Amino acid sequence: PFNRNKHLRLLKLIIILLLLWGYALITGLSASVVRSTIMFSIIALGTTLKRNSNIYNSISIAAFFMLIYNPFYLLDISFQLSFSAVIGIVFIEKKIENLLTPKNKLGQACWTLICVSIASQLATLPFTIYYFHQFPNYFILTNLFVIFLTTFIVYTAITLLIISPITSMASIFGLLFKYEIRLLNFIVKFISDLPHSHTKNLWINQLETLMLALFIYCFIFFVFYKKNTCIV
Repeated sequence: PFNRNKHLRLLKLIIILLLLWGYALITGLSASVVRSTIMFSIIALGTTLKRNSNIYNSISIAAFFMLIYNPFYLLDISFQLSFSAVIGIVFIEKKIENLLTPKNKLGQACWTLICVSIASQLATLPFTIYYFHQFPNYFILTNLFVIFLTTFIVYTAITLLIISPITSMASIFGLLFKYEIRLLNFIVKFISDLPHSHTKNLWINQLETLMLALFIYCFIFFVFYKKNTCIV
């Protein structure tokens, strides 16, 4: 009934947009947050209008409006990493995931996280080498914990924001939020301190970065999207 009434659908859209952009403003409007906020806004608008949204169109629209607002976003590291990561996840994550089918839900959840990690790491590899001159060897292990914990941290932060006027409840969730952050930092530092956690001193110039990105995407396209043909 809620979705059948156009006035209620419009109210729902307004509330969603206010929450999305309110969160974006609170977090400082970084390029990655703005990108995700625009994409979710498009999805919410499409749902309200009962239109299916294409993920590639959403990514393109987000990039277009961000660059119209500030063309120098193109040179922003956060912009480059955010868009390359989401394109990589959309482009190849499902293809990698289909290579293996775990028999239980826990295995499937872990495998999905691993696939997301591999896809995003491949897509951002040229930028991580160019800007940071290193490669995280334990990125799968790190992301398994980081993605899992970050989900709880986000929900805790949103809950804390909502119940902040209630002092007693806010103090409990504030304490929980603090220890979640501490646990996340401890895990990241622990993995970072493991032997051979990084391959360092990797240096490439801008042209080599572009060539590496083209090679990765061409290789992925060849492996996962090639059509079987026969020559007669």
